[in-house]
Amino acid sequence: MRDVMTEISAWLDGGDPVAVATVISTWGSAPRPAGSRMAISQSGKIAGSVSGGCLEGEVFEQAQAILKGKPASLFHYGVSDDLAWTVGLSCGGEVDVLIEPLTDVHRKLIGALQAERPVVLETDVGATPGARQLLTPTDAGAPQLLEQENPVRRDSTFLEPFPRPPELFIFGGSHVAIPLTRLADGLGFRVTVVDARSKFADRERFPQARRVIHAWPDEVLKELPMDGSTYVAPIGLDLGAQTAEETALAILSQMVAVRHGKEGGPMPGLTAWSAA
Repeated sequence: MRDVMTEISAWLDGGDPVAVATVISTWGSAPRPAGSRMAISQSGKIAGSVSGGCLEGEVFEQAQAILKGKPASLFHYGVSDDLAWTVGLSCGGEVDVLIEPLTDVHRKLIGALQAERPVVLETDVGATPGARQLLTPTDAGAPQLLEQENPVRRDSTFLEPFPRPPELFIFGGSHVAIPLTRLADGLGFRVTVVDARSKFADRERFPQARRVIHAWPDEVLKELPMDGSTYVAPIGLDLGAQTAEETALAILSQMVAVRHGKEGGPMPGLTAWSAA
């Protein structure tokens, strides 16, 4: 979502009108969860996705019609699993997708994301669908939504929490820390690298880090705000990692799994695996 909004901001700066498609509800084996978003510009640019490729063409056409004046609408799409596999697509199940022109509420959301302020986007999915307002942590119900992070549909209202980005503190500017910082930044983490050695606490080694601190770990730890979105020194999944990049991948794989309440095991249905 944050990447999509970054793209939208650039399009708006260029004067290109934008429509936004958002997955509101899913049933069955739909490939993208609620809250998945796709942006479409009037000139034909696309960012994000609402399915595994099955619906994007249809959504694009509807978005272009909405950019030409058609009102925002909630569309229901259903693709049977049998049909999906027959045509070689990963899609199945059913999905509700709201397609609407970009509004001032979306612009405020972009500003909040850029400033890393936690907000909840409230959208009407009833008779007059569209983004309605932004809720802040002081509004009733917003703290609970921001804590659980997952979007919720309540009758004709869709609530999407956008908490502040998760923090990753890396103690030791070793060779593993370099790809770890790069990959974590790509996943939306705010990375801080801490090392008491000036040669390793070097901004040029970690251009993607938000902060590079030259200090001993215990000096920094007592000053760090620790909360539910703070990750410190995960061990990593057993991937048989041998290189710095593989080790970084193992660490981040565990972080993603824990964040989504998973154990990081193989995909369901995998019964055997052999190295090529």
